[in-house]
Amino acid sequence: MEKKNFANEEEMKAYVEEQSSKLGEIYSQCWESDDFKKKFMADPKAVLKEYGVNYDENKEYRVIDSPEKSIVQVIPYENTKKGMEAFTKGLMKSVEGLGDEDAKQVLLEGWKWEVYQNTEDVNYLVIPHSPENLSPEELEMINGGCAIAMAVFLIGAVLLVVGAVGFGLYVEYALQVVAAYTIAIYSEQWNSFASDDSGDS
Repeated sequence: MEKKNFANEEEMKAYVEEQSSKLGEIYSQCWESDDFKKKFMADPKAVLKEYGVNYDENKEYRVIDSPEKSIVQVIPYENTKKGMEAFTKGLMKSVEGLGDEDAKQVLLEGWKWEVYQNTEDVNYLVIPHSPENLSPEELEMINGGCAIAMAVFLIGAVLLVVGAVGFGLYVEYALQVVAAYTIAIYSEQWNSFASDDSGDS
């Protein structure tokens, strides 16, 4: 795929938002249809192409369907340092506002993190948990976690089309976009739980 030349930062941000939305459509279809999920897992490049999501034609893509009670994270291969900084920053959001001596159950009992790293030849894509299959407590816990894996893919997409020049400027923005998207889809389910609770009282 040819490198793109963005006229300004706003064009770049629009591109990140567009890619996030398209990838979100794929994940939504995976939640709604097992047949579509199987198709995506069997031939991710074909589905990415169908939905207009940018990908590296020279890499193999492997799709991970989030296992039950697992939050799957992906560490980037290219621009490893900046990617790890973004990864760490995302994880630290789970303890935001805590004092040095404070304690918090970051992972609910029985839950775990699974961590993969992209390689020189392989990129991982993670299908997040459907919000309909999560409790309110799990929704709150997962909000930040699943955004990281999606952001790593988007950061790779930015790197692919613009190269390393200016890459650092958009790592944080990609995380912000994906976090906002993740919160939006999970908040909708969260609000439905709240409505149900108020209706029972």
